Amino acid sequence: MVRFGKSENDIKFDHAIDQLLNKPKETMVIVEFVLERERRLGEKRGLAKGEKKGIEKGKRLFVNTMLSQTDFDDPKIASLADVTIETVQKLRNQKK
Repeated sequence: MVRFGKSENDIKFDHAIDQLLNKPKETMVIVEFVLERERRLGEKRGLAKGEKKGIEKGKRLFVNTMLSQTDFDDPKIASLADVTIETVQKLRNQKK
């Protein structure tokens, strides 16, 4: 199987092969199904990864707000932000 950078080249290539071989395109349906399925799975993984990064960023912002606007100790902030004490300590040291 050959895939090109542009989908229109893929279509032209597939069409030329079909004409040369005079074969039905049944196998391409399976390939297209698998490619579409993998694309959807990749999108889901990407969305999940992006969501996780967003949550982590939100937690860091919350910890930074707590560090600058309260006198809570590190264990209290870690508990409220649902992060480790080490994370709070790291962010506290970065503010210095």
